Amino acid sequence: MDPQIALKIFMPAALFFMMLVMGLELTPEDFRRVFVNPRGVLTGVLGQILLLPTFAFALVIALPMPTELAIGLIILSACPGGAISNIITYLARADTALSISMTALSSLLNVITLPLLANLALHNFADGEYGEVKLPIAMTMGQLAVLTILPVVLGMWLKSKKGEGVSRVMPVVKQVASVVFVLVVVAVFASNWTLLAGSWRTAVMHAFIVGFASTFMGYGLARVMRLPHLQCLTISVEFCIQNVAMAALVAISLLGRQELGIFAGIYAIVCLVVILPMVSIFRSAGGDGGADKAA
Repeated sequence: MDPQIALKIFMPAALFFMMLVMGLELTPEDFRRVFVNPRGVLTGVLGQILLLPTFAFALVIALPMPTELAIGLIILSACPGGAISNIITYLARADTALSISMTALSSLLNVITLPLLANLALHNFADGEYGEVKLPIAMTMGQLAVLTILPVVLGMWLKSKKGEGVSRVMPVVKQVASVVFVLVVVAVFASNWTLLAGSWRTAVMHAFIVGFASTFMGYGLARVMRLPHLQCLTISVEFCIQNVAMAALVAISLLGRQELGIFAGIYAIVCLVVILPMVSIFRSAGGDGGADKAA
């Protein structure tokens, strides 16, 4: 099979599987929480949808970069948080329920916002080579719904019907999901090796800027909204960790431009380098107390 065709098949399959894994951890209670106590979830999700793309556009304008990196950065900024953010939140002993709720809700909303922002980036920053490249809005929304909403619903259904069995296999399933995440990053690098050799320094610099800025934006917004400290910590993680698999899917499978996935691949590594020490710093700044888990 042609490697390019294999890559275009692998990306949707990887995203579907990772969203299915997220669904296996969700219950209707997670969505009920949004309505019963919405301040934390809505602060985080609306902040992600509005602030992150705005910052990405501003950064690309202020610090010009190669076209493929600029558009890739904006596509990534329009993606929801990824399953990795839920794992980091859990390891940080922050508000895991908030993290899962934010990831689920933002994934639903990004079905609408991601195609619009991707086309806006293509319209404003694409040169002649990308002039005719754009996403068909309705079709893309449908494809994203099938690859995000459907597997989440399927995962929730499986958990409701086979709860004990799901609980038994979840440790293995999570490990497989981590391997799939690594394979996505490797696939992006492997398919863009020549371009990466010439632009990795610029991409890494911008990735660190995005990583630190998004982390502080999330934490600062939550503090301004006077949320409990563990929710501030959780929102900072959700702002920093984006769904790299979704960004790669849009770039490679939907737009057919592998080079637009370069930034997502680099950011997948950089964001972990950024968020892990920042979580420790934020925990120290706010104290370790678990009393404020709630909201």
